[in-house]
Amino acid sequence: MEGFNLKTKTNPIRVAVEHAHLMAGGDFTLEVPESFLRRRDEKGQLAHAFAEMNEKIRALLKEVAASVAETSAASQELSATVEEVSAQTRNINASVEQIAAGMEETSASVEEVTASSTEIKNGAEQLEARAGQGKAKVGEIEKRVEQMKERLKPPNKQPKASITPNSRKSRKLSKKQKSLKKLPK
Repeated sequence: MEGFNLKTKTNPIRVAVEHAHLMAGGDFTLEVPESFLRRRDEKGQLAHAFAEMNEKIRALLKEVAASVAETSAASQELSATVEEVSAQTRNINASVEQIAAGMEETSASVEEVTASSTEIKNGAEQLEARAGQGKAKVGEIEKRVEQMKERLKPPNKQPKASITPNSRKSRKLSKKQKSLKKLPK
């Protein structure tokens, strides 16, 4: 169909057939010649039908192209959104991994604190038992000290008699008794 020029053709049916072939090949740029559109017979009606079909197909192709452009833009936005969500998901995964590691460390620390607390409790119980034993020993020592004090205490001494007239008499008597003992028997 090279070199086809609808304006040089004069047979409307032949022009319509060749126009149909061009449209079937995807070329919607050609217009039906004005001379065919002015005709008032069936050939003119056929020319009008081809012109209307050509115009509607062009409009449809423009809509499809616009829709493709919108779809492409939406696809690019969606792709950017997916990339952003993917990056956020990676960040969230990293944060979750950090939290999990922190939880493991915290759990290990809690176990260490629990073990230390148990050791401290056991140590305190041992100290308490030793303190009780020490208290009992102190009690025993105090009893022994009291017993020793009692043993070492001198017998009750009578208080020295004050010199009174009666005590002088007692001394005189005591001297006489001694003198009497010295006498021969």
